[in-house]
Amino acid sequence: MNLSEAELWQKQNNLNLKYINLTKLDNWRKNNLTKFLLIEIPKDWNGECGGFANQMWRFAVIYVWGLQLGRYPGIFNNSAWTCDSLNLPNEIEETFPVVHKIFIYFKPNQIENNTKYQINYDLNEMIKSKEKYLRILPPPQIHKLFKDFRNQIKELFSFSNKVRTIVDKYISEIFRNDSSHKLCVHTRLGDFGTTKWPRHHPTRKDFTEESTKFVFNEIKQINKNKEISLILLGADKKFLSDLNFDGINPKRVFIPKNMPRGQDIYFSTKICNTLIITASVSTFGWWIGYLLNDIKSQIYFYDDFDDNTIFQRKDFLPEWIPLKFNLKTKQIIKGH
Repeated sequence: MNLSEAELWQKQNNLNLKYINLTKLDNWRKNNLTKFLLIEIPKDWNGECGGFANQMWRFAVIYVWGLQLGRYPGIFNNSAWTCDSLNLPNEIEETFPVVHKIFIYFKPNQIENNTKYQINYDLNEMIKSKEKYLRILPPPQIHKLFKDFRNQIKELFSFSNKVRTIVDKYISEIFRNDSSHKLCVHTRLGDFGTTKWPRHHPTRKDFTEESTKFVFNEIKQINKNKEISLILLGADKKFLSDLNFDGINPKRVFIPKNMPRGQDIYFSTKICNTLIITASVSTFGWWIGYLLNDIKSQIYFYDDFDDNTIFQRKDFLPEWIPLKFNLKTKQIIKGH
């Protein structure tokens, strides 16, 4: 049987896509009549492309908008485009090969004619555009923009065979005969809450400890005889090691080693049976929840929203469970 180029590529990359038709996309890209939708990083960003998970939002939205507009998704590869070299060369290519295969790059001199820069995100206005190359700012991080395309988005972010092989080996070494329920707690500190990002609330130690105990006990009520291990996720290993979980008795408390970001997010999506996102504005934590391998997973997040917070309840999937926290009594209750 002769395989198509796309089928052969999938076989070589140990992938089996069911919702994204690479052959159809390839033919669309090569058609002379095809129009394109391109992400353009503003020059006044001074080379800052955004974090790994922020880039994932852009790819997801541009991919879906491209389908909706009948425009093939791509990237305006001008001097401001630094995403491919940010922190780790070829990071997207080595982590998400489907993204790399689909998205097309255009240099400025390739689209000098027949191009337009769209200053807003009005899809109705975009539909009316006649130009072959429509360039837009990085799109907003709003889940509803791709909420009806979940199967395709999960395939878009299929992890590379290299990432899966490395991390699966690590998981096997650490948890070889461990059938305990893995309760993952994602934390984010770093520059959150600083003068640079004052609206990005960092992980609180008290919420992290109390929410972990709350969710641990919820799992125990359902599976009384099931052992539970705590997997503490985040870059600040000192913060993680200082957490105190008095009152519960996990089988083990495990802090993973430092890994490249692609391996880091795959590890989390592969190992977690339950997830707590302790910094609700963390896009990295959000994507872990969205891509979790265990479809039966329960996902909890800190509901610390107010009128000034960047994300709101509507930005999380309806089945995810908000946790409210009383700062005085340290009591956790489930929201709606």
